[in-house]
Amino acid sequence: MIFKKTIAIVLTIALLTGGYFTVRQLNSYRESMELTSANLSVQANPDLLTNVLLSVGRALAVDYLWIGLQKMQEEGRYFDAMQRAEWICQLQPHFPSVWVFQSWNMSYNISVAMTTGPDRWRWVRNGFELLRDRAIPLNPKAIVLYYQLSWIFFHKIGALSDDYHWYYKIQLARAMEKIIGWPDAKYDLMAKAPADWQSLLKDKKMAEFVGKLQAMKIDPRKDFLNILKNKKDVGEKVLALIDDPKNKPLVDGLEGFIRADELRKEWKMDPKIIADLRKPDMYGPLDFRLPQSHAIYWAYLGLKRSGRDVSFDALNAMIKTGDTFNALNCKRVIYGSLQDIFRRGRFIITAEGIPLISPDIRFIPVLHRVYLSLGKNYAKANGKKWDGTAGELFRSGHVNFLRKAIAMYFQYGRMDMAKKYWNILNKLYPNKEYKIGMQAYVYKYIREDLQSLGLADVDATVMMFLMQAYTRYAMGDDYEAAALKKWAKMVYDAYMKERLLRQRTGRTALASFNKMNAQAIKFVIKSLPPKLSDRLRQRLNIPPKK
Repeated sequence: MIFKKTIAIVLTIALLTGGYFTVRQLNSYRESMELTSANLSVQANPDLLTNVLLSVGRALAVDYLWIGLQKMQEEGRYFDAMQRAEWICQLQPHFPSVWVFQSWNMSYNISVAMTTGPDRWRWVRNGFELLRDRAIPLNPKAIVLYYQLSWIFFHKIGALSDDYHWYYKIQLARAMEKIIGWPDAKYDLMAKAPADWQSLLKDKKMAEFVGKLQAMKIDPRKDFLNILKNKKDVGEKVLALIDDPKNKPLVDGLEGFIRADELRKEWKMDPKIIADLRKPDMYGPLDFRLPQSHAIYWAYLGLKRSGRDVSFDALNAMIKTGDTFNALNCKRVIYGSLQDIFRRGRFIITAEGIPLISPDIRFIPVLHRVYLSLGKNYAKANGKKWDGTAGELFRSGHVNFLRKAIAMYFQYGRMDMAKKYWNILNKLYPNKEYKIGMQAYVYKYIREDLQSLGLADVDATVMMFLMQAYTRYAMGDDYEAAALKKWAKMVYDAYMKERLLRQRTGRTALASFNKMNAQAIKFVIKSLPPKLSDRLRQRLNIPPKK
């Protein structure tokens, strides 16, 4: 009997021990496959657990709080709803809908109750940070969270519906300029940087370089970017070290690491994914000072982490692809963001905080490829042979885009590219109205746009072309600058000729073109950041203001 009991105890201990190690191994697999949930006591406030969870039970507590939340929303009690949603987030952190509700409440409902730009921006930011920093780490495969995050960047910050949208855009751009560098962004350096400080210092030359900086009482991680930005304020020894041509790879490597590290910590973004998105065979030169680029990033990441194909063609498959509603919405955000970037993706903040915005013709080839990809997927989904166009569903959009693209290339003096896309338009979508020729058609297209403009609109249009011309000149885009100035003169002359035909009084006359040109130069010099402003003065032989 004693022997049998001993055997039973030994077997029990063996089974328990085996079970323990099996469970550990299973939990390890679950963690590697992102199937685990964080401990509730870590996620939830202890007082909340004591007062609510332990008294009525977790499921009942969440049901009760959710019902009350809906009522508060209907009554417009948004701050009360925020507190209620926070409780649900803590009790049920793997319930994506409540995270979506909470972020929307902050970014949309509470923000518009604020009366100043800083207050509104704080709540908009609270909304997207809630998703980015808390919800997504707890639910890394929940695509609805990525869609909601991308939508806040695309619509709340990137669109024009909010009274303070310019303020949001400027705050985002300024924050990103500090990280990526401006006007010469360091995307390539950031993408090449190792993931952590220890990996960076494995390079003996880098470790030695960092040691020299530390010997000069410089904290590389805190001070290095400021040193590069303000070289005139550093000592001769430091300047000699960082300006030594032999040390350039080390300077670049350290700068890239610091910027990449700040990007990961401050914005939770991976510079390598950014580099992938900016490749020529993807979406090209995305500017991450723009909210639309952030929208593309998070929509893309949501599709990627939820197991979708993120090749170029797959990202532009929006017809009968079997995607879920939120996956399709992520793709639509990417498409809409690219359209916005093409229309107004050139973005510079003036010294007065007024943004100068113009189209970005670099995205014409990107969008053209998107339209062709849409057509290819549409044909495949409908069992048809692809005819090389955007397909029946996207035909009108592609035609309108091509017309706009041709006019934009023409305005910017890129006659070679205008001709290229004119030939594409005629080949894919032949129309008798194109028989007048490219130049005549472009003039007709622009003229129709300008016919309804009054004096103030024409004045603004001419000044916009002139200011963009000198901004491009400051940035070294001489070809575009000359074309923009030529276009400003053409619009000016066309308006003045029409005005003289209609009435000869001075009431509707514009100032002389020379005066408008001089005014544009003064405004641009005053408005551009110091480096670009100084560069423009030098190029125009204008002495610095004393």
